[in-house]
Amino acid sequence: MKKLIMFAAVAVLAFAGQAAAVSWSASLAGQGATLAGNGAFVLAFAGSDYADIVKLVTVDGSDTLQSDLAAKALGSSVSMKNNRGNAAASGNIATSPTTVFWMIFSDGSYDANSAVTWTAATDVSGSFYEPPASGTAFSLTAASFANTGTIAGVPEPTSGLLMLVGLAGLALRRRRA
Repeated sequence: MKKLIMFAAVAVLAFAGQAAAVSWSASLAGQGATLAGNGAFVLAFAGSDYADIVKLVTVDGSDTLQSDLAAKALGSSVSMKNNRGNAAASGNIATSPTTVFWMIFSDGSYDANSAVTWTAATDVSGSFYEPPASGTAFSLTAASFANTGTIAGVPEPTSGLLMLVGLAGLALRRRRA
C-alpha cells in the first residue's frame, strides 16, 4: 500500500510539474547560409525583462554577458540551421509567461560589436498547450525581428583610469595657465 501511495504522489508531482508550454519556430528567408555559417543562435526571454535585456546587451554591456543572459533566458539557446537557404530554428518554452521576445545573436557570439536582432515583446498566451499534448508553433519571420543593434563593449578598468588621469592633468594644466 505504501508503494502505491508513493507511486501516486510521484505521478501527481510529475503531472503538476508539466505546466503550460509554448512551441515556437523562426524562419528567416534567404539568410540560412549566412546565419548558420556564423553559428547564429536564438534566445527567448520573458516580455517583462524586455527593457532590461535590450539595455544590457546594446547599451551597458557586461563582462559576464553570457551568464547574465543564461540566467534570464527561458530555456537554452537554439542554433540557427540552413533549411534550403532559409535560416530556421525552433524550440519550446516549458514555463512560459504571457509575453515573450526572442533575440538572435547573428555572429554566434557574445563579443562586443557583434550583431543582434530581436522581436518586440509578443503575447503568446493563445499558443499555450498542456504537455504531453503538442500545440501549434508560434511562428516568427524576418519581419518579426525588426529591431537591430550591436553588443555593447565594456570598457576595461585601466582605460577608465587612464582617462581620469588625463582629464586631471588637463584640469591642472588649465588651472596653472
